Amino acid sequence: MPQHSILFPFPPFPRGKKCPPDFFKDLNLDQMVTAITETKESYALDSLFFSPLDDMETILYRQRVVQDLEKDLLRDQAETFSQKICALHRRIAPFIDFEEQTFQKTGYLEKGSFLEAAQTYCETLENFQRTLEETPLGSEGLTALRDYLQRYCTAPSFSSLKKDTLKVREEIQSIRYCMLIRGCSIRIKKYEGEKNYSEDILKTFEKFNEGPSTGNFRDIPKEQYASHIEEGILSILSRLFPEPFDALDRYCTHHACFFDATILHFAMDVQFYISFLNYLAPLREKKLPFCYPEITTESKEIHASGFFDIVLAQKLTEEGKSVVLNDFYLSSQERSMVISGPNQGGKTTFARSFAQIHYLASLGLPVPGRQARLFLPDRIFTHFEREEKVENFSGKLQEELIRMQQIFEKATDRSIIIINEIFSFTSLADALVIGKRIMRRITNLGCLCVCVTFLEELSRLNDTTVSMVSTVNPEKPEERTFTIIRKTADGLAYAISIARKHELTYEQIRKRLHQ
Repeated sequence: MPQHSILFPFPPFPRGKKCPPDFFKDLNLDQMVTAITETKESYALDSLFFSPLDDMETILYRQRVVQDLEKDLLRDQAETFSQKICALHRRIAPFIDFEEQTFQKTGYLEKGSFLEAAQTYCETLENFQRTLEETPLGSEGLTALRDYLQRYCTAPSFSSLKKDTLKVREEIQSIRYCMLIRGCSIRIKKYEGEKNYSEDILKTFEKFNEGPSTGNFRDIPKEQYASHIEEGILSILSRLFPEPFDALDRYCTHHACFFDATILHFAMDVQFYISFLNYLAPLREKKLPFCYPEITTESKEIHASGFFDIVLAQKLTEEGKSVVLNDFYLSSQERSMVISGPNQGGKTTFARSFAQIHYLASLGLPVPGRQARLFLPDRIFTHFEREEKVENFSGKLQEELIRMQQIFEKATDRSIIIINEIFSFTSLADALVIGKRIMRRITNLGCLCVCVTFLEELSRLNDTTVSMVSTVNPEKPEERTFTIIRKTADGLAYAISIARKHELTYEQIRKRLHQ
């Protein structure tokens, strides 16, 4: 078990859930996680994004780690360290039985690769330790890692690994031999002072040298197509030069499990922060704001300014379009926001954004917005309209009500419920009766709620309910502003804007009558 975690202040250090929460698709968070993790499958980050936290201490612990990693140099060095360490572990994993702590391969090709991996491991650790020593740190997580690396790199076991690695490499590199190739036959013998023709060849072709090449080259990956030949050559060399190869054998046996579990876990887990910050980078380039929210577990007087849908923002910025920022606040006994207004006016996006920022805050990550004070929910529930299934004979209304009942069976006063345009397929009278009963039950429960609806009456249900309205351009009512404001829902503003568009307002009609 690792002795330290960059994700949790105290053990145990759980890896997280394997499946996403039920609401992920409704909030489009599945798209966010896919975009973040699609090139980082080897780090197993999905489970971390699927696992919100329920304690303040861990959330604040993570927030401070992310704030440290906001420093470009440290983040770049941490990402390089993470990539190298994880690549090294994948490289040596086929050679090692970690349970038995033994080296499993007998070939010198694998043993040589293991030796090179150990040297890179030592150099990578020392380089990153220097980076942490030279960087001012404000988080307990990275400070503890710096102290751990300092102890680890000065411990006798690491000093022995480093010393033995350099010694064995020097012995192997000191081997000089000749390889005589004739047809399909290869003969190996010790080097006995034979002339080296390399200098003569270079001198002969010097006149063709036109200076440094500026062509585009790409690295050729190492292929194992001739590994049996290489292994055969090494086998012969081990008989010609037994001492260096005996030293390599002893080295692999003694240092079979040089990889430290704490360091490996850090290399894996730090990608959780780095990958999210990389996801935010293009949005920050467009000057979109992000903040570290204040988190409350008691008061439900919450607010946010300049917040937005992080997934939609990614799409809009890629298309060169602007992102609309919104605000909200709940004070005193207010618990529910009922959003009404014209279709395609940003109501659902507002509701998604509200849930998104609460979820990201519960992961200990920065959230979209200039400033925010958010509640830490025990669970988030969403009730979005679903397409009716042919095989379901209960009817759409019954299906929607069953889903709502399932939410009430699990929700508590610490939950967040997002309701989006339900019961729009039934009559206005029935929808209003059902909607009022649902909102009263939410009121009695005392949880936070955002309800997107065409039923303006729900916004005037009681003192816990706040009316929010999506707005349009008064001069061009067909243009949505996608701004949601705190305003009494009366339906008049949109109706007047439509009437003005068609020159049917009282003033416009009266003017025509007098012409």
